[in-house]
Amino acid sequence: MTDAARGKVEGRSEWRDDAPADWLERNRELATSSGLAVAIAAQDEVTVAAFNDNSICRALQASPKHAPSCQPFCGRALERAREAGGLAHYRCHVGLRCVAVPIVIGGREVAVVGGRAFLFSADYRAFIERVRNGDLSEIDLSELFRNVLFTTQQRLEQLAARLAEIAARPQPSLDEAGAAHVAEDRREERLQDALEIASGQTLREVCHRLGRKLSAMLKIDALAVLARSGRTLVPLYVSGLLISEDWRLDIQALGGAAQSSTLLLEADGHGRRGRSESLEIFPLHAAEGISGAIAVKVGALLAEKRQAFHSLCTQIGAVLEVARLREELGRRKHATATLRSFLERASELEVDQMYIAILHQVAELLRAERSSLLLFDEEANELIVRAAVGPHAEVVRMERVRLGEMTSGKVLCEGRPLLVRDLTERPSGAEERSYRTRSFISYPLIIGSKRIGVLNVTDRSDGEAYDEFDLELIEILAPQIALALSTAEWQEKAHRFQQLSVTDPLTGLYNRRYLEARIIEELERSKRQGYAMSFMMIDVDDFKHYNDLHGHQAGDVVLQRIAKCLRADLRASDSAARYGGEEFSVLLPETNLAEAEIIAERVRQRVQLDQHPFAEAQPLGAITVSIGLAAFGPALDTAEAIIGAADKALYMAKKRGKNQIALYSESDDVLRGAE
Repeated sequence: MTDAARGKVEGRSEWRDDAPADWLERNRELATSSGLAVAIAAQDEVTVAAFNDNSICRALQASPKHAPSCQPFCGRALERAREAGGLAHYRCHVGLRCVAVPIVIGGREVAVVGGRAFLFSADYRAFIERVRNGDLSEIDLSELFRNVLFTTQQRLEQLAARLAEIAARPQPSLDEAGAAHVAEDRREERLQDALEIASGQTLREVCHRLGRKLSAMLKIDALAVLARSGRTLVPLYVSGLLISEDWRLDIQALGGAAQSSTLLLEADGHGRRGRSESLEIFPLHAAEGISGAIAVKVGALLAEKRQAFHSLCTQIGAVLEVARLREELGRRKHATATLRSFLERASELEVDQMYIAILHQVAELLRAERSSLLLFDEEANELIVRAAVGPHAEVVRMERVRLGEMTSGKVLCEGRPLLVRDLTERPSGAEERSYRTRSFISYPLIIGSKRIGVLNVTDRSDGEAYDEFDLELIEILAPQIALALSTAEWQEKAHRFQQLSVTDPLTGLYNRRYLEARIIEELERSKRQGYAMSFMMIDVDDFKHYNDLHGHQAGDVVLQRIAKCLRADLRASDSAARYGGEEFSVLLPETNLAEAEIIAERVRQRVQLDQHPFAEAQPLGAITVSIGLAAFGPALDTAEAIIGAADKALYMAKKRGKNQIALYSESDDVLRGAE
């Protein structure tokens, strides 16, 4: 039995000692029979004793941050009741409805506060939104939702009448007390069972506990417990019925049933298709509407048990709704924390890798077997599929969708997400590619007025349709994803801009400014570590002659082909640049002069053998290059010195007849030349 059901008394022990035990017991029994809270509040004290208290109230009053918010409401319950001249009604800051009556008991005036329950779904939704937004993040969710109470106007008025009766006559007669005990004992067992069930960790576990409890209580072997999933009710516990757990019941099929509906259902599992049985469905209502249902065979529930069962259904509905909500909030909290941690790590990935990694993470959190990410190209006014995971991923990658066209284009254009539960109900469903399930979500990623792209998920792994909770989960994740994508986009643009600022637009090689900076860095490293380092200057032989004969466009083609030759023969650690005009240069880290000469010879030969246009018209019968080499040493320990030395060696190679390599020596200008 839970503390709430038992009526745990907390607060001022001196007042509790003075209060009559039988009076406290009457309040406990009233809380149990009504299924609502009954609390004792003194002047400026929110709670000095409580029975079946709402777990939201307990959690808030135990929080130093949130307890002061309760003070103007239940903390002033006695004052409110005095001002009302008896019974006072009020709604607290959380949205719970309360009634309070003043009474003198144990030599002290106190207020008896009843209810502390949600009456309207709008209040309940507003509270849930506070939880979703993190307003109560420091409170343990399992404690917050352990015993959430819901009520109807009729039940609240009945409780108010009973409280007024107790206030007018604090001590019951012996006959009333005896009759009350007998009635309450019967009700108490049923309600305490329901309250204990609420402690289940998952919705499925709660339904299994509930099913077993109800079977034992009602002496019914064949029974099913269904819980809400979107617009359908799903069996999470089935015993002794033909239906399987794959069966679904549309909530609309229950119509406006307040108590029960009788349906003829076809069996669909375990080889029993074609057989049918009539089931009586008891809807379980909560503040958000129908939270579930109990299904039994028609006639299984005896008439004398029906009224008691209907009474119990109100409590069970609240239990299922709280269990479902607790599970969803836990999943949402886990998803948010997981994605935040993931995005911190993903920022270290290359942009394309990050796109795929984000999709995998989102697909896992939303249980999607397929997902795609489309990014908006503002200049082209279209979406481009930048990443996709799951079946047919290769087919959709790099596809383009015009803004306003197809599903993704319309979603981004309108700025509104699209949740499709059944694809066959959409006229445009033909555009989608062989989905395994009929449900998907298409969500626009937008920051302010800036369109980032569209995230699509489909084929939920459990076969279920996506619902509002899945959509809400994406709504929570989307800002983080959009921000990460926007940051990645700017980083990619910055990288491209940086590349443009350090590369030659014609050849794609580094430019002179970048190479000279790299030489300084590499010289410092060579000095610290004692590494060798070489540098080569390259000049295209008779390039002016070629340009004069064939034009500058043909000359540009030659320069591009020579750049391609350099990239083919150099190592990943080497840096090649267009130094200016028809001159190229190459930095060779950790390379001595002899090794540099081998690399230079490979370059010279590749350029000469390449199929350049009009090469045979050149003075040497081919497009050729001359190369000058210099290496880091005591006299060549600055960028200016080593570049100057390589340039001198290049001059010597030209002087000796071109199409050859010359090496700079500190003792004389040229150590050796080679053709």
